[in-house]
Amino acid sequence: PREVAALARTLDLLPEATELLGAQGGLLGGVRERLSALPDVVTRIRAALVDEPPIRVGEGGLIRDGFHAELDELRAAAIGHRAWLAELEVTERQRTGIGSLKVGFNSVFGYYLEVTGAHLGKVPADYRQVATLKDRARFTRPDLREREREIARLEAAASRLEQEVFTELRDSLAAHAEALADAAGALSELDVLAALADVAAEHGWIRPVTSGGPLRLVQARHPVVERSLGGRFVPNDVHLDPARRAVLLTGPNMAGKSTYLRTAALCALLHQIGSFVPADHAELPVYDAVHTRIGASDDLAGGRSTFMVEMSELAAILHGATHASLVILDEIGRGTSTLDGLAIAQAALEHLYAAGAHTLFATHYFELTRLESDLPGLVNLHVAAEEDAAGSGGLTFYHQVVPGAARQSYGVEVARLAGLPGAVTTRAARLLTALGAQGADTRLTRELATLDLARLTPMQALDLLHRWQREVTGAEAVHDR
Repeated sequence: PREVAALARTLDLLPEATELLGAQGGLLGGVRERLSALPDVVTRIRAALVDEPPIRVGEGGLIRDGFHAELDELRAAAIGHRAWLAELEVTERQRTGIGSLKVGFNSVFGYYLEVTGAHLGKVPADYRQVATLKDRARFTRPDLREREREIARLEAAASRLEQEVFTELRDSLAAHAEALADAAGALSELDVLAALADVAAEHGWIRPVTSGGPLRLVQARHPVVERSLGGRFVPNDVHLDPARRAVLLTGPNMAGKSTYLRTAALCALLHQIGSFVPADHAELPVYDAVHTRIGASDDLAGGRSTFMVEMSELAAILHGATHASLVILDEIGRGTSTLDGLAIAQAALEHLYAAGAHTLFATHYFELTRLESDLPGLVNLHVAAEEDAAGSGGLTFYHQVVPGAARQSYGVEVARLAGLPGAVTTRAARLLTALGAQGADTRLTRELATLDLARLTPMQALDLLHRWQREVTGAEAVHDR
């Protein structure tokens, strides 16, 4: 019942909403045309239902007086019997001379006449005792029982009739279901548009330009993170086009790689639905899909590990991505061994590159950064971070995305910031130095194994040999120390 009353209140507001929209064209004009006022529906609901109907139909008091003649008669008859009960207490006190006599009701005995122990000797002969308490007794009379049964009959009949009347009202509204659904859809669209317009005006979002291919975001912001950080959010630029269709993003944990990826995805989505976007300037194409793989979760009920879930989602992306897609991938391959993860990450990145999809690919596999020289249109970016003064163990995150690959992941420093015991992080730092020296040959072997020789020019091959020679020389120097 309350939902039907709420429907009437909503329909009452439609003429005002239509007037506010005025002579708007385009999307708002289409919304205005669908906001049918349906005055007949409002009039019928207002005439049938009370202003504040009960939650459930069976609670009574649902249908307004004067709407249904038979229901009014049943109610009037029940009220007449209740008036007789209200007068009974007064008349019986006068008749019996018992000033404390009361008429009461409970679910066990129904209506009864209650007399205290001091006046039991005055009880008339037509009273029949039904209960004895410590200091009083309860009685009934044949006419009292008859009135009680009649009230119950009338109220039950009124309740049944109320349900029938409400069902008829509801069925009559069903004839307007299509118009009501259309108006509800229009209101939903208007609600979304108003919310997007409000947040855009309040937080300085701008109207994006729909481009034929490039994605250019200047000083783009993540709308949720920006609100949570107040004025401390660091915006970044995002640039993808046919000549720069893939970005490989490196940098330490906590630096803001995931926020950067999500910002780009959210701006693309907001543009796609016709919204303003949180940026100083925005040019975006219309994508056929925005594919994302961010975060890590398992599926225990389905018997799938974190890595299996990641691979299943990656498979769907690789099968579905086209040259008109935006693909966001965050640390693919981290759920398995380093070599397996690196191989999968590189193969996935090369597949997306070949497909021509706009790709933002965040990773801790620094070996992938060499692909910039092998794949024209793939660009290395990193999130800036800097160690504090020597020996302090601190790390400053700038959250600024800048050109080039990160020099290191600062995993030990982030672990120290997270509160790992000092002995653990100190030991980890020493192990990292030793492993870095010992692992130079392993890194070179891994890079050589994943190298696509068919794509190397003679000059690129010579550059690689020079770099490897420098790395080996440096590793030997560290080992000697």
